[in-house]
Amino acid sequence: MTYQEYLEDHGINETTAHAFGLYEEHGNIVIPIRDSEGELLWYKYRHLGGDVKFSFDPGAKTTLFNPDALAKGSYIIICEGEPDCIKLTQEGFIAVCSTTGAGSFPEEWAGQFIGKEVYILMDSDDAGRLGAAKLLKLFPRSIVVELPPDTKDVCEFFKSYDVSAFNSLLKAAK
Repeated sequence: MTYQEYLEDHGINETTAHAFGLYEEHGNIVIPIRDSEGELLWYKYRHLGGDVKFSFDPGAKTTLFNPDALAKGSYIIICEGEPDCIKLTQEGFIAVCSTTGAGSFPEEWAGQFIGKEVYILMDSDDAGRLGAAKLLKLFPRSIVVELPPDTKDVCEFFKSYDVSAFNSLLKAAK
């Protein structure tokens, strides 16, 4: 799979990819990880071939991806990965994720979400369900959003459904 094919498969357009600073280098998608001030912290690499899916710059640590979204509205969607977060942002939603997967959301981040309506939207696999359960303990008043049975993640959702259907999904969540 090429960089362009990956973006197309995840429904991410060039404008959004550019806004998030994504680019291709040596068969990898390079994802800049920035702090809430926009300063570069490190890079995450999504390998498009081989057995290893992701790698990180030396010294990289679990970081909140898209942290400036926390200042943008009264709600926040915590999703599972950067492609889902990027896709949600492209579609007009406010989203963040942890840079190291579904179960890696540190408790000390919870304070950043005070005053927000928190939606938890993980992938519909075992790791996603475990990650959602962990987040629900951190955010007991949050709303868990479940994807339709035919959908494994946010990017896949938008292959079959539109923004209106996603809004309905959020409204129906408990």
